Amino acid sequence: PYTLGIIYENLGQRDQAIANYKKAIEIDRNYVKPLINLGKLFDDAGLPDEAIPYLTKAYALAPNAYDVNNNLGIVYSHKKMYTEAIEHLSKAVALDPSDTTARFALGLVYVETGRDFEAKKVFAEILAIKDTHWDAYYHYGKLLIKEGDIANAKKILSELISKNPNYEKRSEVEQILQGL
Repeated sequence: PYTLGIIYENLGQRDQAIANYKKAIEIDRNYVKPLINLGKLFDDAGLPDEAIPYLTKAYALAPNAYDVNNNLGIVYSHKKMYTEAIEHLSKAVALDPSDTTARFALGLVYVETGRDFEAKKVFAEILAIKDTHWDAYYHYGKLLIKEGDIANAKKILSELISKNPNYEKRSEVEQILQGL
């Protein structure tokens, strides 16, 4: 059933995917992967309250799994449960320091909670890991502007446009640059 769940999910047949993931859990209540997938499906559908029970069960079974902590942290951030989000996203970053997904989500939570120093550090770390993470440039540049470091903000935002001329927020970035 788990594999069928993945197939249905990839085909965009959410209800069939959910049914098969639930069947997989009925067969093996300790099967973490379908718990994670159910959590992601419900969160992606804008139902974080439905996602949390699956992801907390997955966490109880696999507290040191990157995917569990990353997804649980993201769901908590959607619920504005920032302390829990930071806890799980930080753990995910520690579990896989080279991955930028949890690190980026952590940076966004820091921005949301006014922890600009930590956010700026996280976005800089992302760019050191993956210099094509366009949204990290964007958020890093905006944080530099906020702290008054206009020279470095111009450099980062100009680099973003230069490296990715098709960046989805290009016109916004150009307006920001013109205003500096």
